[in-house]
Amino acid sequence: MNNIYRSIKKLSVFLFLITSIVFCKSEKNDWVAKIGDEVITLKEFNTKFDVLLKLNFTSGQMALIKDNPDIKMQILNSIISQKMILKEMEKTQNLDHSQIRILELQALTQYFIYTNVIPNIDIPSDDFLKAKYSEKEIKSILESKGIKNFEDAKEVLVSEYQKTRYIYLLRSSLEKLKYKYRIKTNDDFEENVIARYIKNEIKPEEYSKLWIFKIEENTYYVKDIEDMIRTNILVSGSEEALKDYDNLNDKSNMRANMLNEIIGVLLVKTDAEKEGWINNQDAKDFISIFIDNAKTQIYIKNKIAKNVPKPDLKAALAYYESNKDKIKKPFNEVKDSIIYNLWLEEVKLRSAKYVDKLISESKIDINDVYFKKNKSE
Repeated sequence: MNNIYRSIKKLSVFLFLITSIVFCKSEKNDWVAKIGDEVITLKEFNTKFDVLLKLNFTSGQMALIKDNPDIKMQILNSIISQKMILKEMEKTQNLDHSQIRILELQALTQYFIYTNVIPNIDIPSDDFLKAKYSEKEIKSILESKGIKNFEDAKEVLVSEYQKTRYIYLLRSSLEKLKYKYRIKTNDDFEENVIARYIKNEIKPEEYSKLWIFKIEENTYYVKDIEDMIRTNILVSGSEEALKDYDNLNDKSNMRANMLNEIIGVLLVKTDAEKEGWINNQDAKDFISIFIDNAKTQIYIKNKIAKNVPKPDLKAALAYYESNKDKIKKPFNEVKDSIIYNLWLEEVKLRSAKYVDKLISESKIDINDVYFKKNKSE
């Protein structure tokens, strides 16, 4: 249980999750909160719970946390702040069509993962975990992290098992799609557009003339792939990250990795359209809420993160000196990650303050009937 609460605390301020609640409907109590004249209805609350909780927790975790009133209130605060940020975003910042398209593809992929991968990620038995813990190499690694008994190791072992299982199941699911749909790649010996693109041997003016792969009846040109890569970097990272990409002398590793990811995403899109699940109400709700969630993250990132300076080496060294017994690596190996993590913590702190300010400046009514603790608790 402690693991679940720690997971919730680690979520950045702009991740908005919804938790499941079973409510008794009535004419007077079919709303959860009111922000000025805007109402968060019971139906909206439950729909968002059903989608966003799926994005962040396993089925077992959801079963444990869904009825906790403190978490319900925490989630409600997140919903309220998200609504306020989206409203502010409409006035100041709109995403263009290519950015929305990337978010839609990400949403489709996440829905595919939820329906095809997550249900098959199990929790291993204690016997399996004990056998793993007894392996000399694994035990040595855990002890180097200060974990010296099975009960403490269990949480780490479960997490590692589920990560490995997730990667295996995802790859297997995408492999099935590769067999299910016709894919033709432009990697012939004479032309080999894929290799030329990855190595940056194609001039930009040729991007729209050379196709790179085909899935069923859809043809994707070099321009399509480059636009998707650049937009994905902008949406997932920042304008600074896009500049870093443009300034790379060798883009081969990034392009090769992202090309494989893009093929996987477009296979999912093909399956969604061919099988028709893109039109399921469940999928539509998932996509809509995923996009709103992502848009909120982007807005917070652009408004807050870009104004937070990166810590200097002096700050990183001070942190390292205070924590080197836990880090157990030379400073030069970890300095970049320390700087990034210190910066990220400051971004989270400022983001939380910004959200608190938005909430404090608004008139908000909460329907307490849905957040009362049981007398037995």
